[in-house]
Amino acid sequence: EETTSAYLQANFMNDGRFPYRGNVGLRYVSTDQTNVGWVGVGVGDDFVPADPDNPQVTTARTYSEWLPSFNMALDLSEEWLMRFAANKAFTRPDPIDMASRLNLSDLDEEGDLTGSGGNPHLVPYTTYNYDVSLEFYPEIGGSYGLGLFYKDLTGYIANGRSDESVNVDGEDLIYDIRRPVNTDGGTILGVEFQFHTPLDFLPGFFQYFGINGSYTYVDAEMDAVVPDRGVPISLRGTSEKSGNLVLYFEKSKFGARLAAEYRSDFLHQEAADNERFDEFTNGRTYLDLNLDYVIGKRTKIRFTANNLTDERRSRYWGTPGRYYSDERDNGRTYVLELRISSS
Repeated sequence: EETTSAYLQANFMNDGRFPYRGNVGLRYVSTDQTNVGWVGVGVGDDFVPADPDNPQVTTARTYSEWLPSFNMALDLSEEWLMRFAANKAFTRPDPIDMASRLNLSDLDEEGDLTGSGGNPHLVPYTTYNYDVSLEFYPEIGGSYGLGLFYKDLTGYIANGRSDESVNVDGEDLIYDIRRPVNTDGGTILGVEFQFHTPLDFLPGFFQYFGINGSYTYVDAEMDAVVPDRGVPISLRGTSEKSGNLVLYFEKSKFGARLAAEYRSDFLHQEAADNERFDEFTNGRTYLDLNLDYVIGKRTKIRFTANNLTDERRSRYWGTPGRYYSDERDNGRTYVLELRISSS
């Protein structure tokens, strides 16, 4: 893959009654790709090509994108700030998803003619993003913000399934092939709230504490990969609800942070057809602890404890009764660090 990019940015500002500042930009990206793969049964020494005369498949293509962007911050007062942003972005497919390879189940017409592989014709999916937020910075310190965001995705990549003709020893056979495909995409609408409240207005020992956190709600609907499903699916890896809450203590050379992070169930892998079920990851809450102590001017000791409540990652199929899929136990993690800087 070879990529050529060009960038252009212009800044603007005004110091009137309502001061504002921002920038507009434009990025051009051109990509040349070459992909080599093999079609057949088995791997390594056991590989048998479907077409012995042409076991290797080579594809090449070129594509380009124009990506504009706009950012602006408006001072409503000394304490209130409003932000606007809009841009177009694109996400390239994973290299493994673009592989030209095609793994077949059988080369015998009487066998189970199925196969799976990558899709060298995948294109990046594009996203049009729009954000607006209102932020409050009180004189006593801290910050509070409320934001709305909307994203329009086109060409989102997901698993697909279709009947395809494959040349096997000079004969065209129809295989049931599963591979990544570009879909029509979908939309994401969300709201987020974040805050930071230092408690330095409290008396004595409590003035060294503080709290910060955030909460996000997302409504994401993607068009189904298989048209006859007739229903939208969620965006893979996106929880409808997520948030975190951090209690911290900072005094002189010592600091401590206790953080809780929560996310609700989310789609792990969508089904390739109507005969299968979507796979989901259960929601969970992680609790982490971080302690810091500074020795002198150049040395710091840090202790980190992750997943204090020993949460497990579990998945289930979207069947009636949520049929169990698998579970992973990562356990608790403890790290002790000694950091020494040169200056």
